[in-house]
Amino acid sequence: MKNRTKITIIQISTLFCIVLSIGILYDSLTEIQSIKKLQEDFNTVVNYEYQLSDLLYNSLYTEKNIVEAGSEIILKYEQLTSLVDSLYYLILDDYMEHIFKDFYYQWYQKSANYYKPLNNNFKEFIDPESGWIQIIQDQGLLRAYDILIEQKANGFEDSAKLNKLFFSISRIENNYTDQYAIGNQIKYLQEELIYNIEVNIATNALILIIIIILTVTPAIIISMRISGSIIKKIKNVEESIQKISEGDLTTHITDTDNDEFQEIARSFNTLTDTLLKKSASMRDIMNEVGSIITESVDMNALLIKITELAKQTSNANSAVMLMVDKFSDNLLVEHVDGYFPPPYSMSSAVKSRRDAIEEKFKKTPIGFNSCYIAKESVLKGKPLFIKDSEVESDKLPINSNPRDILFIKSSMTFPLVVSNKLLGVISLAKTKREEMFSDLDFTNAMSFVEYVSLTIDNLYKYMELLDKSEMKREMGIASEIQTQLLPKKIPNVPNIDVSAFSNSARGISGDYYDIYKTSKDRCVATVCDVAGKGIPAALVLVIIRTILQLASNSRSTAKDLLTFLNKSISDRVKTDYFATLSILVYDDTTEEMTVSIAGETPILVYRSKEQIVERIYHNEVPVGIDKATVYKNKTIKLKEDDIVYMFTDGILEVRNNFNDVFSINELESFILENSNNRTETISLLLKNYLDEFRGSQDKIDDETVVIFKKI
Repeated sequence: MKNRTKITIIQISTLFCIVLSIGILYDSLTEIQSIKKLQEDFNTVVNYEYQLSDLLYNSLYTEKNIVEAGSEIILKYEQLTSLVDSLYYLILDDYMEHIFKDFYYQWYQKSANYYKPLNNNFKEFIDPESGWIQIIQDQGLLRAYDILIEQKANGFEDSAKLNKLFFSISRIENNYTDQYAIGNQIKYLQEELIYNIEVNIATNALILIIIIILTVTPAIIISMRISGSIIKKIKNVEESIQKISEGDLTTHITDTDNDEFQEIARSFNTLTDTLLKKSASMRDIMNEVGSIITESVDMNALLIKITELAKQTSNANSAVMLMVDKFSDNLLVEHVDGYFPPPYSMSSAVKSRRDAIEEKFKKTPIGFNSCYIAKESVLKGKPLFIKDSEVESDKLPINSNPRDILFIKSSMTFPLVVSNKLLGVISLAKTKREEMFSDLDFTNAMSFVEYVSLTIDNLYKYMELLDKSEMKREMGIASEIQTQLLPKKIPNVPNIDVSAFSNSARGISGDYYDIYKTSKDRCVATVCDVAGKGIPAALVLVIIRTILQLASNSRSTAKDLLTFLNKSISDRVKTDYFATLSILVYDDTTEEMTVSIAGETPILVYRSKEQIVERIYHNEVPVGIDKATVYKNKTIKLKEDDIVYMFTDGILEVRNNFNDVFSINELESFILENSNNRTETISLLLKNYLDEFRGSQDKIDDETVVIFKKI
């Protein structure tokens, strides 16, 4: 199951829990609100009960007019009766109904025996035609009873009135017994209401806690397991990427779970396989160059091989090598591998047979302005990538119809530039509708063509050497090859002052240095010394320089580059031409540089604040000897005015007229004395210092120095 699906299930479950909890909480609050409303109404009944009892009791002694007092008693009785009846019919909960029925029964008994007869009597008391108003007036029932007794003593006896008034007074006075019984019932009912509210709150709180425990706890456990699995897989990917950066292109990620990381593993493994194939293709080019560099060089065979390799490395259906005609503005077909549909229209008769198309394509020049491919790649000198001709039909109008025999689904075209001169173009095509080139295919093919251009460039120079019989001319051309290896201009490195020099002991040096940027804030510097001299050593330097520049990226460390270089050239060059190297990668954003050394020559670091010179030794095996060697990294934090010296062992092999060797102690003394200068001045002073020390002695070895100073 996908991780995103698992997380979605957890989210839905948690959301359901929240909605259910809100529903229960709402239902609980509604029920509690109903009980509280019942409690409020019941408290009103109790208040009315006590108010009516007080009104009746006060009627015994009141000084109010009997009409006013009686009206209050009658109104309060009617309100109380109405409220009690409405409460009885509005009870919704069975567990409350039996309690309220007991109360209602007792209240009904009291009402029938007490409130109702008194209410009827008071209706008669306030009736103007009954004759009671004159008797009671505003004296209270007790005083009215005394008046009737006096009248009886005087012979004016009214037994009916006297009995009715006596009944009312006795009922009111004897109300305390009945009031106590119903008072207990009222107290019990109030306690039950409060208890039911508390039970309801506690029950629903418990239900909410149980729901949260049953849903949130599994969600937390599952989330922890998912996150643990993801962290483990991310670590696996990081370790695999680290191995790739160290040059191990055989690294693969194994992921059997059917989730997103299986897709990442598949893409990663595809990438490593592609890089491995790319590296193998470059080695094939090296082997091909080695087989062609004989007494006579077969350039045509090389171009055929390059076309085949271009098709192979890009998984194209077809490839064509088009060369620039020296005498016209046309491209001529040099070699075609597979069926390559021409980028121009043809007659129906020719299009009826594929072999006729192929024959005409090989013999027909392509004008620089005749098609989009030629315009972009020849006139503008730009690589051209048409991922889907059906979408970009304006670029390949002749080849964008999938039902036509000239259909090209996807194409890539690269200018082949040698010594700043356009030699021709390599064009690759996918002719099946279901297949297209990817962005990675385009990047890999571009690197391949750049390497091919450099190889042909060096091969042309080598062929020129073979054509010269005099050694002096041979050496001159070889020196030209080597001169082109050195950077024509040292790039501007933020906050760093850089200078370098390389002096050859003889015509062709086995030393070289290179300084180039891999991003805005990162640069790479290399100092190399190939064992041996002459043309073979120079060609090894070409290979080393090419591999390092192709392998460098914005994340490479010095160790990564050195390890990758060693794996790439081991078993590919003779062990007689092993190389000692120092590589430095500087990152201005961190003000740190990583250095890695293959060989025994150290790197020196002058610390301005402490006025000392540090030596960095790695004593690693030179590149080209042991393919399994993994080199070390040293990270250096630079501060203002700190200086880094990279040099070949020729500096430490300078001898004077007394056969004394220019030692590393001599070099450190020079560094301490001249640390306040800019690097360009230091380089000039060091060359003069070496010449003065050497005197009349000849140079024994090539001398190369690169100086970095933090400013």
